[in-house]
Amino acid sequence: MKKAVIFLNLLLLIICFSCSNDDNSTSAEPTDLIVGKWNLEGIESNGEYIQPNECEANSFWEFFQNGELTMLMYGISPQNGECEGELEDLSHWEKTGENLYMLTDSEEAEGGILEITFSDGNELMITSNASESIHFYMRRE
Repeated sequence: MKKAVIFLNLLLLIICFSCSNDDNSTSAEPTDLIVGKWNLEGIESNGEYIQPNECEANSFWEFFQNGELTMLMYGISPQNGECEGELEDLSHWEKTGENLYMLTDSEEAEGGILEITFSDGNELMITSNASESIHFYMRRE
């Protein structure tokens, strides 16, 4: 009887440890490289590089996996000289091709195509198709 109890316990242990979840796959969509918070590093306009001042350096674009976008741009107010942030109207993004993203306004469905070039996983350059002479340089937070 003692051998039978030991055998049953051993069999139970083998069954418990041999059963495992082999399903390592995930149903989540792969994350686009653009997803994350990007801080303004600089602007190039007509060949001239402009380093943001202390206030402007607070500016960021945050791309979310669900296609939402938050753009908060900071600047010195001409009225009071204070550093103020302004939330931009564009609030959705969609990848439309290799290095091409469409940004749209949630209310009017208007927007523009941006070419986004990743120099590595933490730096990018944004070029508007409307004006190829302006580039925004950003770094992942």
